[in-house]
Amino acid sequence: MSDLIIHDDGVYVGLPMHDYLADPALGSSSIKKLAANPPDAMWERPGNPLWDEPESQARALGTLIHVAVLDGIKAFDAQFTCEPDRAAYPGALETNDDLKNWMRENGVKPLTGAKAELIERIKASGLVEPPIWADIVAQTIGGRTAISAKADRYVRLVQSLVSTAPDMAALFSGGLAEVSLFWTIEHNGKRIRCKARPDYLRADGIADLKKFGQAPRFGRDLQSHLQSEAANYGYPVQAVWHLRGLAALHDAPMVSASSQALCDLTAELVMAPGERGFTWVFVRTPGAPCAMALDFARADAFGNPDPAWEHAESVIAKALDNYVEYSTRFGDGLWLRVEPRRPCASHCWPLWMQSEDNAEITV
Repeated sequence: MSDLIIHDDGVYVGLPMHDYLADPALGSSSIKKLAANPPDAMWERPGNPLWDEPESQARALGTLIHVAVLDGIKAFDAQFTCEPDRAAYPGALETNDDLKNWMRENGVKPLTGAKAELIERIKASGLVEPPIWADIVAQTIGGRTAISAKADRYVRLVQSLVSTAPDMAALFSGGLAEVSLFWTIEHNGKRIRCKARPDYLRADGIADLKKFGQAPRFGRDLQSHLQSEAANYGYPVQAVWHLRGLAALHDAPMVSASSQALCDLTAELVMAPGERGFTWVFVRTPGAPCAMALDFARADAFGNPDPAWEHAESVIAKALDNYVEYSTRFGDGLWLRVEPRRPCASHCWPLWMQSEDNAEITV
């Protein structure tokens, strides 16, 4: 586990994701964990030597799509490239057996040693140098990360889907991608460091790229499906938390950026007047191309409060209460939760078990 990095309050442009994640300030993921089960927030924080988050295939694909959509296809090409097609180089020497067979046919000895030694011996033989697969891969990839041709095609398909839809393309232009926000609040007498990293910051608000894997069930419309996804994964909590960060840094943002022009643009975006909006851009990943943008606000056009927003506010309040309680009890060590013994409660069973129709079910 890498060392912790503590950032001063302010706005950071171009901060590496690694450095952002290494800061133990509370982000929206921590807030959701604190509200549900506080020990998880401390267990999965940076600096815990007992835990390291695995990289899943779905998360890796999501990262590729974020780069292509938020930073553009040129930035994507600068970071990633397809693995070379092995079939296009039929004579290339790849395995130890390939290398040894070539050496045997050309009288190059000895035939012992590691692969690197065999390659060095072939190159030092003075004979016509055969194509070495490792060299082909290195020349093709350069300093970039190799991905499969299938993943590359899919990422480009999703990026094209978003960039060619006028409403969606506008959400990812005229602003900055992945700006890091750090601020400090006081809650119940305790100072708490907070952080957020909006996907895309514009003067009128935030656009957040979300992926969904399952298609809507038969008979259910896409919007209902996506709002259900948002509720299940706590996306409203993240939205409200990010907007809180912007509000906290509105008056005097301390900007860290690579140029004065970038500093000026960032300050302009952060200090823009008026209430900010928040838009989710959902893209189907993986699966058939499908995308939809949904605006999330405190109230609708008629002034009716959105229950998801109010729920997010209550979740954040509970999370901060739990943080104060557990950090006071356990400090920076591991947090423990052991609840008292109690009987099963009928209302805690899933709804299908509480239904009267359940009596007719036989096993």
